Amino acid sequence: MASRAWASVPSDHPAEWHHEKFVEFITYKQAVGEPSPHMTIAGHMSQGEPLAELYWRAGVYAAPYSVLTSEAIWREWPWPRAKADPDGLVAWVAKHWQGFHVRTERRMVRTPESMAKCLLSYRDWMLAGHYERLLFWQSMANDHEAYDAWYWSLRGKRAGEGVHNFGRYITIRVVEFMRRYAGAKAELYDIRSIGGESPVRCLSLLYPEWERQLLVDKDAKVADLLGEDLLERVQTHLPLVGHYVLAAMLCEYREAYEDHHQYPARTIDQELDYLNGPKGQYWAERGYHTEIWEARKAVIPHAALGEVTGKWSGLRHDLSRWLRDKGTNWTDTLYTYPEGTPR
Repeated sequence: MASRAWASVPSDHPAEWHHEKFVEFITYKQAVGEPSPHMTIAGHMSQGEPLAELYWRAGVYAAPYSVLTSEAIWREWPWPRAKADPDGLVAWVAKHWQGFHVRTERRMVRTPESMAKCLLSYRDWMLAGHYERLLFWQSMANDHEAYDAWYWSLRGKRAGEGVHNFGRYITIRVVEFMRRYAGAKAELYDIRSIGGESPVRCLSLLYPEWERQLLVDKDAKVADLLGEDLLERVQTHLPLVGHYVLAAMLCEYREAYEDHHQYPARTIDQELDYLNGPKGQYWAERGYHTEIWEARKAVIPHAALGEVTGKWSGLRHDLSRWLRDKGTNWTDTLYTYPEGTPR
């Protein structure tokens, strides 16, 4: 039986308007250190660690996809301890589950049992020596071969292979962490469209003449070809944008326009929300000192930090409607909050 078609994104604007706003969206996102500012924070906090610890932190970051939670895990369970005492790690996760923040993208690990299984599965991946073999072998492979080797080693090509509950989305991110901070020769070379409903739906907004092939046929070759065309168009304005940023921005732009659920700096505000919320309070009450506050100031422009400006302490929901209602994207680099007046 044929799978259901993906829904088109309702739009009041022509494709060219969206191309213009898409470039603007990326420009403003990058100006404040997005996408994936939490990855940048986790990487900054991991500087100077031994190689094995870096790879352990990559998986610990990816499992909950939250710096607040991953910091708590790797602080109490550095690689030597996690390697030596897996049962203790499982018990610790269960004991402190109340303090675990897990992003919505990681809905498959939303119980202590599934989280522990994911962490132990990643531990097994490390113990099997996969990252060491890949680091040795990658110098003999071309760029595409090297990326695919890292990607499929973690994700697994068949059921029961790879790291437990590492799907398309999170595997792209953990490989990017390894590329940025742990020496992996693994730069994403396409938008990994297979199974990616959100980026493909955004492509249909930018290329409505290909809507049937994208949303009904779900033709991955068409999606990847359009992704290449889009990247070329974006690079005429932003030459340093690559496939990783493009793939992330396709998801986030669709959320901004269709769902009123995104704006440049939203992910930064999310982390602030978590730090000031009950999950951050849980660890503070137990005497843990987080290094995230210092890391945020070190890697994110201060205009986008609510704790520096003193004007917001979490998500700014009013900004989520700027693109749809005002026809432009919010940016802390050009506007003051909450007034919205030019700087």
